[in-house]
Amino acid sequence: MKTFNDFVTVQLSPETLVNNTDNLPAYLSRVQEEKLRITGQLLELSATPCEGQPHAAVIQEWQAMCVNLLEALHRFRFSHRATMAASAEPDKTDVFYGAVEEMLQAVLVGLEQHFRDCLLPDLPLPLSYAARARQQLKPRVNEAERELKKCGLDTDLLALLLEPVKQFIDDADVRLCFRELTYYREMLSQLLTAASFEPVPAEQFNLQVHYLLVHLNFNSVEYFLYCTSRLRKWLKQFSNMQDRINTLTWCIKEIKTIPPFPRSKGFRATGFPIKDQLNAWLEEERIFIRTVMETMTYKTEVSPEEEKMRAFLTIPQAALMARVYMEEGIIRSASIQQIFSTVADMLQLKKMDAGMEDVFRLKFFNPSLATVMTCKSWLNRVLDRLNDYEDQMRAYIDN
Repeated sequence: MKTFNDFVTVQLSPETLVNNTDNLPAYLSRVQEEKLRITGQLLELSATPCEGQPHAAVIQEWQAMCVNLLEALHRFRFSHRATMAASAEPDKTDVFYGAVEEMLQAVLVGLEQHFRDCLLPDLPLPLSYAARARQQLKPRVNEAERELKKCGLDTDLLALLLEPVKQFIDDADVRLCFRELTYYREMLSQLLTAASFEPVPAEQFNLQVHYLLVHLNFNSVEYFLYCTSRLRKWLKQFSNMQDRINTLTWCIKEIKTIPPFPRSKGFRATGFPIKDQLNAWLEEERIFIRTVMETMTYKTEVSPEEEKMRAFLTIPQAALMARVYMEEGIIRSASIQQIFSTVADMLQLKKMDAGMEDVFRLKFFNPSLATVMTCKSWLNRVLDRLNDYEDQMRAYIDN
C-alpha cells in the first residue's frame, strides 16, 4: 500500500508528469492493476464473516488511502489546470487525472456499498467524491420533493427536511463526512419508500413521516422547534386541562413505541436523540399542566395561612440552578436523585409522576439556551434588589 501511495503522490504529480506524458498509458494501467487487486481482496472479505476489529482495520486503511490519494489528485489536477489556463479543452494529462480519480472513487463506492459499518464515519469526503455525491443526490432530492408534495406533506416540514441536503448540493464549500452522506441517502430512501405506499389522507401521511423521522433520529434543532410549536397549537384546541394531559400522555406512549435507528447516531451525531428530546418536552408540559391544575384546586381548598412555602420554577429552571449551586459549592455534593427529591418538594410535585426525574436529569446536564436566559433574567432582578438593600444600608451607616 505504501508503494502505491508513493507512486501516486510522486510519479503522478504535475512536476513529474510534465516530462513523462508518454508514460500516461502505463501509469493508468498501474492504477488499474491496483484497483483490481483491492477489488479482489474486497470480494474475499465480503465472502468471509467479519472477525471484529482486524477486519474493520483493513477496510479503514483502504478508505483512508483512497481519501488521501483523491485529495492529492484533486490538488494535482487543480495545479495542472492553472498552468493550462489558456487552453479551452482538457489536455491528455487532465483526462488522465480524471480517469485515475474515477478508479479510486470506484473503490470507495465498493467500500460504502459492502462495508459501510466498518468505515471511519467522521472522515471528510474527498472533494471530487463529494462532487460525485452531489450529482447522485440531486435527482433523488427532486424526486423526493415531488412525491412528498403529492402525498400532502406539510410544506414547512418538507422544506425543513430537504434544506440540509439541498445546501450540500448547491454549495461546493459544504464539506460532509461519510456518516452524514450515509444519513442523507438513508433518509431520502426511506421518505421515497413511504411516499410509494398506497395513498392515505394527508394528515395520516404527515404522522407517518413524523414516525419515520423519530426512527431516523432527525435530531436537528429546527425539527425539534417545529414539533414543539405544532404540539402547542394542537393543545390549544383543548379547553379542558385534563384533555391536554391525556393528549400529551398519548404522544408520549406513541413516541416510546418507535424503534431507534440502528445504523447511525442520527442527523447530529453528537446531539441528544430527538426521541429523548421530545419525550422530555412532553413530560415537562404534562407536569406543568398538572401543576397548574393542582395549584388551582389547592388554592380553593387551602387558606392562605395554611399554604406551604413553594418555589415557582419550572423543572428545567430548577435543574439548572441546582447544577449551578452544586458546582459553586452552595449545595454539598449529592446525587441527582437526592437533589430532585428536594426540588420536587419545593415545587410541590407528585414524585410518582412517571418521567419527572428523567426530565430533571436531562435538563440538569443539558439546559436549553432559553432556560439559561430566563434564569439570568430573574437572577439579574435578584441582584438589583440586593444592590438596593446595599444602598439603603450604606446610606443608613453614612448618616
